[in-house]
Amino acid sequence: MRDVMRNVIKIDQSKRLFFVSDLHLNHDKEFLWGKRGYQSSSEHIEGLLSRLAEIADDDTVLINLGDSTFRDPKHEMFDRLAALPFHKHYHVWGNHPSGAKQAYQKAVRSLIPNVWSDNVEVYPADFKNVTFVGWQALFSYQRQMIHAQHFPLEIWDEMKNGVWHVCGHSHGSLDKTNGDVVTNGKIMDVGIESALDNFGDSVVSFDQVNQFMAKRPIIKKDHH
Repeated sequence: MRDVMRNVIKIDQSKRLFFVSDLHLNHDKEFLWGKRGYQSSSEHIEGLLSRLAEIADDDTVLINLGDSTFRDPKHEMFDRLAALPFHKHYHVWGNHPSGAKQAYQKAVRSLIPNVWSDNVEVYPADFKNVTFVGWQALFSYQRQMIHAQHFPLEIWDEMKNGVWHVCGHSHGSLDKTNGDVVTNGKIMDVGIESALDNFGDSVVSFDQVNQFMAKRPIIKKDHH
């Protein structure tokens, strides 16, 4: 990659790496949790948190692409998520920030005690075991560069050089990010629905993403 100003988060290659997006904890609509195989919203919450707890240890890093909790103004549900003992838990913003937003504001106020507005954004910012990294982030792991953003992009930096783009948001409904459509390069929806469709699990490992991306050729669009 060319030498430009960018903040690359380097992940210890000896650690395991997992991805998750669109947990939607506290979502109370059956169309969401029912399609995921749960019988109620509470079962959905406990099932997903239990699965994350199974992989959460000091040897594991999680990249979370947002939309984690719903209807959570006191960030009580997000507190449960943030308490899971991952080595690192990186959080990228989605479009449903309830819970995460309130936790983040608390984190910023601890960094800048006299901050006058909750609209101030500072990254990275830590809350319990979560590190907020903004609306997008670039990671390096085992010599692979990974561009992480909640929303799927048509073009991302250095896509012509094999940089992965991992995203969420679409719940497995966007063909170019989930399935056999390979015309958009190395992009993958790592959200719950896509993870279940492709791997039968709610979280996706680095090896599984690597397996998925290996089937997708590097595509160059415009001059990127």
